[in-house]
Amino acid sequence: MRALVGWFRDQWTRFMAGLALAVVAVVTGIISYTHIYGLTLALHQPVIVARLYAFGVDGLIVVGSVVLLQAGTKQPWLGWLGVVPGVATSVFANVESGIRYGMLAAVWAGVPAASFALATFLLERWLKAQAGQGSKPDQTNTDAKGDAYRDKDPDLCTHVVGSTAEIAAVQAFLHARDCLGEPLSQRQLSAAFGLSRPKVAELAGT
Repeated sequence: MRALVGWFRDQWTRFMAGLALAVVAVVTGIISYTHIYGLTLALHQPVIVARLYAFGVDGLIVVGSVVLLQAGTKQPWLGWLGVVPGVATSVFANVESGIRYGMLAAVWAGVPAASFALATFLLERWLKAQAGQGSKPDQTNTDAKGDAYRDKDPDLCTHVVGSTAEIAAVQAFLHARDCLGEPLSQRQLSAAFGLSRPKVAELAGT
């Protein structure tokens, strides 16, 4: 029963945190949209342009955040190419919408854009954290010598413990190369699994 209550409390906390971030992102996004819409109309642009302009500005932040969420550690700068220009443009447009009423109004009008960008970024971080917590538990594999190593990404890593020294050496080599990004040398494999260097070279080449 305690485990069930603890699980519910943990899930409820995570749910409320995500909901709060989503609500802030939606509300500030709508306010930012209104500011950009009004500014575009004030610049004598067609209504259809005014309606779409905010999607091109604030949408860039959303696109960049999605790329950050999907890219992970692989080329994260691609996401920042969307987030940084999107934030700068959105803040500028929101500030410009209120500057005719004075500096205080301009700063106040720029707050929703900054809040939307921050909430979107935090929501992206939260979603990534939930994806990590919702995956399979970390798996600890053991090589032929009994030394344990932990998969960094158990959802992507499919390497298992080998039944023989040769299979274990191949699995360890592939695991280090593909999952950890830290290839093992032939000398390390030879010493770890008690295999000759030529045999290790042969196995690594397969």
